[in-house]
Amino acid sequence: MKNQSQELFEKYQKALEAAGVGLWELNVATGLIKWDTGLQKLYQLDDKILEGDFYALSNLIHEDDRSDMTRHLELAIQDQAEVSSTFRIILPNKTIRYIRSQGYKIRNDKGEVIGLVGISRDISDEKLLQINLNQTKNFLASVTDAMPDPLLVKNSQHQWIFANAALEKLLGKSKADIIGKNDYDLFPTESAELHWRTDNEALASNEQIEQEEKIIDANGAVRDVLVKKNTFMFSGDEKVIVASVRDITEKNNSDSRFRLMISLIDSSVDFFGFANQKGVPLYVNKTGQDVFGIEIGSKKYFADYLSPDDKFVIDENIVPRLKAFDRWEGEVTAINPKTKAEIPVLVKVFAVKTGPSNSDIFYGCSGTSLVQMKAIQRSMVEQSKMASLGEMAAEMAHEVNNPLMIIQAKSHMLQAKVGVDNPDRDKIISDLQLIEKNSQRIDRIIKSLKTASRNSEQDPYEEIPLLDLIDEALEISTERFRSNFIKIEVINNDVCDRSHIVNARSSEIVQVLVNLLNNSFDAVKTQTNRWVQVVLSCSEAAYLIEIIDSGPRITKDVSEKMMRPFFTTKAMGHGTGLGLSLSKQIIQNHEGDLYYDGDHVNTRFIFTLKKLMPAK
Repeated sequence: MKNQSQELFEKYQKALEAAGVGLWELNVATGLIKWDTGLQKLYQLDDKILEGDFYALSNLIHEDDRSDMTRHLELAIQDQAEVSSTFRIILPNKTIRYIRSQGYKIRNDKGEVIGLVGISRDISDEKLLQINLNQTKNFLASVTDAMPDPLLVKNSQHQWIFANAALEKLLGKSKADIIGKNDYDLFPTESAELHWRTDNEALASNEQIEQEEKIIDANGAVRDVLVKKNTFMFSGDEKVIVASVRDITEKNNSDSRFRLMISLIDSSVDFFGFANQKGVPLYVNKTGQDVFGIEIGSKKYFADYLSPDDKFVIDENIVPRLKAFDRWEGEVTAINPKTKAEIPVLVKVFAVKTGPSNSDIFYGCSGTSLVQMKAIQRSMVEQSKMASLGEMAAEMAHEVNNPLMIIQAKSHMLQAKVGVDNPDRDKIISDLQLIEKNSQRIDRIIKSLKTASRNSEQDPYEEIPLLDLIDEALEISTERFRSNFIKIEVINNDVCDRSHIVNARSSEIVQVLVNLLNNSFDAVKTQTNRWVQVVLSCSEAAYLIEIIDSGPRITKDVSEKMMRPFFTTKAMGHGTGLGLSLSKQIIQNHEGDLYYDGDHVNTRFIFTLKKLMPAK
C-alpha cells in the first residue's frame, strides 16, 4: 500500500501537470536529463520517454535564445549563477511558447555541483500580455508627452500611475519621483487634502469634475491651475482618474483659455478616433466629425466611410495586421456621407489589448487628409505644363516671327501694286489690311502666352503701361469668352492711356488678371445673362483694377475663406485652391492689395497697383 508521502507526491505531480508545470533533473557528469509527465506535456515530448540527452532536448529552444540559455546553465553548473532562466521553445507544431525555469543545485560532500533540479512553467500568456501592455503604455506616453499641457492618471487608491512630460516640467520632478506616490508625498498637506477630496468626488459621481486647485511648481512657487478630472474603467473593475491641467495664474479668464486649449486639440487638421472590437467608432475628434462625417453612437463602422474601391483593404490588409496586434499604414479614399466629398487620406490603424481576454481590445485610427498635398501636386503639374507652354511659346514666337514678317511685308507690297484703275482696288486693299491686322494679332497672342506662362520669380521689375498688361491678359482670354457667347468689356473710367505706367513684373500681373478672368468665366458660364467687366480707375496714389461679373455676390462663409491657400469651391480635380491666394501674394509683393467687395450686388474683385507719375 502506498504511503501518504507517495500519494501526496503523485497528487503534486498531477497538479503541476494540470498547471502547465514540469519537473526536471540534470546529471552534470552524464549530461542526461530526466523529466516528469508535466514537462513531457509542456514540451510535447514522446509520452514513452522520460529521460534523454540535455543537448538534444535543447534543440527545442528557439535559436535566438539557445546560446544564452545553455551559457547560463553552464554558469550555474560552475556555481557562478542561479538556476533561473526565461526562454522560448518551438513545439513540434511550430507553436512558440515562453518558458521560465527555476531550480536548485545538488552538491556532493565537497560542495561541488553534481546536478540541477528545477521546474519549468509556461508563461506565454503572461509574456504576451506584458508585451501588449508595454506597447499600449509606450503609445499613450508618446501621444501625451507631445501635448503641451500637463496630464496625469491616478488609481482608486490615489496613487499616481501616469504623468506626461509637461507635468514633469511643471513640478520639476521626473516620472520616477512621481509614479507610485500620492498627493501627500508630493504636496503640502492643505493642497493634498484638496486634491484628495476632489478625487473622491470624481470617483463617487462618475462625472466630470472641473475646478481650480493649487500646486507647487518646479521653482517652488504656488500656481493656480484649472484641473479637469474624469473617471474611466481601465480594466475590469479598476477605476482610474484622468486629469488635465491648465495653468491660469497669469490670466483671470481661465475658462476661455482652457476651452481654447481643448478646442485647438480637438480642431486639429488630422482626425483621431477609437473603435470597439467590431470597428464601431467610440470616439472621434472634431475633424473626424466635421471633415470626414464620422458619427459616434451610430451603427456605422469605420469601414463604412471608405470608398467602395478601398474596402478590400479592410479584409486583406488591415484585419490581419490588427489580429496580430500590428499596425497598418496606407493611403485610402474616405467618403463623407453628408457632403459626398471624396477625401484622399493617409490612415494609420492599430490595435491595443487592454486585458487578458479577447474582448479587452480596442482599435485606434488616425488620419491625415492628403487634399492639400494632392492640390500641391496638381499645381506642380500645372506649373510644369505652363513652363512647357512657355518654352513652346518662345519657340513658336521665334519660328512664327519670320513668316509673319514676310506676310506683313508682302501685304504692304501688294497694297502698293494694286492700281488705282482696278475696280476691286478697295476690296483688295481691305482684305490685305485684314491679313496684316490678323498677323499682328497672332504675334501679340504668342507673346502674351509666353509672358503668362513663364516663371518670372527672378525677373526684375520694369516700368510698363498699365493698358499693355490689360491687353496681354485679354489676348489670352478673349477668344474663350467670345466662343462661349460671354460679353467682356473694358471700362476706362479715368481715361488711362499708354502714359500711365506701373513698376511691375508684367508676367505676374498678367497671371493675376487671367486668373480673375478665368474665375469669372467659371462663375457665369451657366447663367443666362453673362457678362464680365474690367473697370480701370485711379486714386491719388494707386490704380484700381476691378473684375466684375454677372454672378451674384459670394456668400460670407465662402468669402471669408477663399483667399486661404487650398480653399476651393470647385469639384475635386477642377481647382487647387491656390489661384486667389497666389494672386493676393503677387499683388502684395507689388505693394498693392487684392480684395473682394462683399457690398456689390454682383461678384466684384478689386486689386490695386502703386501709381507712378505719367511719362512725359
